[in-house]
Amino acid sequence: VPLPPRQPQGTLISQSRRVSGGVQLVTNALKYGSGEVRVRFAAPAPPAAARLEVEDEGAGLAPGFDPARGGGLGLRIVAALLREQGGALCVAAGAAGARFVAEFPEPAPAAP
Repeated sequence: VPLPPRQPQGTLISQSRRVSGGVQLVTNALKYGSGEVRVRFAAPAPPAAARLEVEDEGAGLAPGFDPARGGGLGLRIVAALLREQGGALCVAAGAAGARFVAEFPEPAPAAP
């Protein structure tokens, strides 16, 4: 049985972490938000390879909320994973609801 070509290890880890981060953002919106939860996925122009926006109508967040320092462990992990890959997690907080935007960078080229 022929095996599929082997992908570089870093690529597999990066893809797994991207999926985990996206799932965590959507899970948080469903868990802590109320009312409608909107999820948008886009493929903008480089340097970002993908953008995931998750918006809810929950209780909102304090002004100046930093997902890398506040909130639950899940948000801190997502922020750290994105930062480790050269991406970013941004938040727009208001009195009602929150909007998280995860920007995923282009994957690093595979080593020859």
